[in-house]
Amino acid sequence: HVDLERRDPLRGLRQAALLEINAYRTFTIRSGEEVMPFRDFELLMAFLRAAAVDEPAVLEEATGLLRPMGEAREEAALRRLRASADALAEHELRETAPALEAGASLALRTCRAFREQRAEVFRGIAAFAARAVGAEAPPGSAHAEGVSEALGRHLLRHRGRAEL
Repeated sequence: HVDLERRDPLRGLRQAALLEINAYRTFTIRSGEEVMPFRDFELLMAFLRAAAVDEPAVLEEATGLLRPMGEAREEAALRRLRASADALAEHELRETAPALEAGASLALRTCRAFREQRAEVFRGIAAFAARAVGAEAPPGSAHAEGVSEALGRHLLRHRGRAEL
């Protein structure tokens, strides 16, 4: 869950820009080969850029958020994604603690398995974001690596389209 800060003085401008390009919404990332439609990836990156940029003039030209905006801004957007994904993975794992207790119900154990799988998807997103900015990502499960690699392919395609 990546959201705009409530106390951000530019929040209204960020929301307006994102609404204009249809990027102020929920994004779904799935495990598997097709982690998300490419257009959704472009809109997710636009959301991350809008959340990371500090210049009102950039936000006033909403369609500019759909293209890469220079190395420093792209890194800021991807670092925000990594921090959010790391936090979500940790949250999911904390929520599984009651299922580790002796005598936990089948429902609680099933919920734990689901949360662990979600945590793996979040780890894959964090690994993708880390690698995209040249940072080291901790090794993950095959599941997390698959998500990371699929998002990496989207990023390469996105950057290639921006250069045309």
